Amino acid sequence: MQVYNRILEKAPNAIGAKLNLARLLVAQGAVAQGVALYNQVLEISPSNRDAHFNLGVILEFQGDAAGAVAHYQKSLQIDPDDKEARDRLSHLEGK
Repeated sequence: MQVYNRILEKAPNAIGAKLNLARLLVAQGAVAQGVALYNQVLEISPSNRDAHFNLGVILEFQGDAAGAVAHYQKSLQIDPDDKEARDRLSHLEGK
């Protein structure tokens, strides 16, 4: 985690570092901090599929189906071949 923080000190808009740090934070239970980083990624790069997909997963597990659906749909607009996003979206939409 320190490595990513050091990278972000030097390059605050480093998307890869933000995504990796967000994943680590969420895995360690700091979900709100991870979500904040994913949202920062989307401010820099609104069409970042990884950020949309991962936010969809987080929102799905938090019980926000509508929010999850919106992020999965955006993920699929960016990458129509994203099977995992398509499967999760179908599950939430009851298909």
